[in-house]
Amino acid sequence: MSSVAVIAAEPSPSHWTHARLIAFRFAFAVTALSSLHLSLSASAYLFFDTLTRPVQTVLFPVWNAQLRAAMSIGAFIISRVSGDHSPVQALVGSYMQGLLVSEYPKNTGLATGAYILGLTFAASLATVVWSYLDRRRANYERLYRWMRVWARYLLALVAMVFAVVKVVPTQFGFLAPGEMLRPLGQISEFWLLWQFMAASTLYTVFAGVVELLGVLLLFFRRTTLAGALVLGAALTNVVVMDIGYGVGGGGFIVAVLLLVLDVIVLAPYVPLIVSFLFLGRPVALPQEPGFSSQSWRYSAIVSCLVFALFVSVQARDGFVKRRTYFGSGYPVYGLFDVETFERNGQVVTPLASDGSTWKRIGSVGRSGGGGLSVLALMVQFANADVRKYRLRDDTANHVWTLRDGFTDIATIRYAIEADGSVTLDGRIRQDVVKMRLRRVDRQAFPLLQR
Repeated sequence: MSSVAVIAAEPSPSHWTHARLIAFRFAFAVTALSSLHLSLSASAYLFFDTLTRPVQTVLFPVWNAQLRAAMSIGAFIISRVSGDHSPVQALVGSYMQGLLVSEYPKNTGLATGAYILGLTFAASLATVVWSYLDRRRANYERLYRWMRVWARYLLALVAMVFAVVKVVPTQFGFLAPGEMLRPLGQISEFWLLWQFMAASTLYTVFAGVVELLGVLLLFFRRTTLAGALVLGAALTNVVVMDIGYGVGGGGFIVAVLLLVLDVIVLAPYVPLIVSFLFLGRPVALPQEPGFSSQSWRYSAIVSCLVFALFVSVQARDGFVKRRTYFGSGYPVYGLFDVETFERNGQVVTPLASDGSTWKRIGSVGRSGGGGLSVLALMVQFANADVRKYRLRDDTANHVWTLRDGFTDIATIRYAIEADGSVTLDGRIRQDVVKMRLRRVDRQAFPLLQR
């Protein structure tokens, strides 16, 4: 297998058609603009925080400026076409302030669509200006080859990040206990997709292995076509799923940009594929460009070692993160039935219409310990209503603080009894409450049974 470190001898200069010149300029502009956005993800390969943090400190302002500029341009175009300015501008403004990223409502698709539209407009404008200023150019052979090398490696390195977080399942996390309480009809399309992926580790790992296979094939010139086809199919599936399930935000933008880079890498092969598959003509694949004009006998081995090193770094980070999963570091984590509930000194017998007495609670959070805190507590009331509250767990003093929106509504001290039950004692709004909780075996849920 020949390595990516080998480059073909430069062909003799030729005159490109006008259409090809314009297509190249547009592809180059798209690659350059995409690189500004994707470079933040690629910085994960700097291995050490002492390197990663300073580089990301430099890259983030560039990334943020490009995001804001492209999104603002796209929002302006959408508002001009629709004739309604305020909703689009307000939505994009909220998105760029980070107010919509965590919740992923359906209309975040408008904000991410504005970004993609703005990026396309900027690339088109750059193409027009470039074509006017350099209209006598016959070809861009050398620049074209270097663009393909850059696009191929950028595609491989960034796609590897998103492949490994599936192979070592950290992207979708796991089914948190509290999520088992939420009725299906109350789940947004985004969370339906997220829980679907989290529910099956096998499928998540399989999806990651397919993406990682495409990345590996891109590391070698002779398998570039196979790699672009495999990764292109996987990325197309990701983009369609994101659109179908209303997934907006940064992940969707990265998936679209990676798919665009894959199309750029695949483009020279398309006529050959059509000739071979549909016209039955024998074809010879073009030699994929690489970094060097000299062949090196050990280049394939070096490429494999570099691939293994990059994968191992990302995998190690994933295994470290998974140590904080499943409530690690939190004394009380899981799914619990409320056996007794006292309000202001009176034992409450819950009725089917009671919307204030707790019936069951469950922890909601993707990691714990040294990672992210448990993000929320899901509470099911006696009337079957389910609500989610933000949770701050003071593990040193065994105190929960619950927040509804931006308002603290409860401060509750918890204690673990000898029999494994949990007692809660504190205040919810104006009421003094006491509860006794009994842990529920989550494996009894059909969703978790195998």
